[in-house]
Amino acid sequence: RNPVLDVTRVAEELQANYGYEKPDILLNATKREVSEKIGAYLNRKFQPGDSLLIYIAGHGKFDERLKRGYLVFKDSTKEDALNMSYLSHSDLSVFVDSTACDRIMLVIDACFGGTFDNQVATRGANDLAYPEATKAEIIARKSRLKTRIFLTSGGKEYVPDGTPGANSPFTAQFLRALRTYGGNT
Repeated sequence: RNPVLDVTRVAEELQANYGYEKPDILLNATKREVSEKIGAYLNRKFQPGDSLLIYIAGHGKFDERLKRGYLVFKDSTKEDALNMSYLSHSDLSVFVDSTACDRIMLVIDACFGGTFDNQVATRGANDLAYPEATKAEIIARKSRLKTRIFLTSGGKEYVPDGTPGANSPFTAQFLRALRTYGGNT
């Protein structure tokens, strides 16, 4: 019900408070349209220090037989034995990793989005302990490296879309974090 509103509001926030000139937005996209956009990023010449945020709001599915999560598109078919009309999270991961941009953050607000992480897809959540560090220390450490960060609205589960005409619960919190520059909300 709400993915179009979610993506539009995130784009508005990025323009208003983060200096994005004109975010690329695909609404109710087909698999081909998304594939072409990903291909454009794969072929793009990024400058040193560039960052790329890919925000996906929509639908997802999980195939228990294959232990793989997928993104669902406008033209995806329900009866698809081999999931060919979907984009697998593992293929998306390869595309993101192959994009020649130093820093990429992928955000997925879709059911089963957490299965982008193969450990979640095959075994469930994996709690890793990270040493304590301030936000500034983490940012300084990460900005020196080629990084890939992903954030999802859930793990290997359905996630709520929220009230019709409002942002999803995940996007509402994501927007709150953007508006407070990662502050305590």
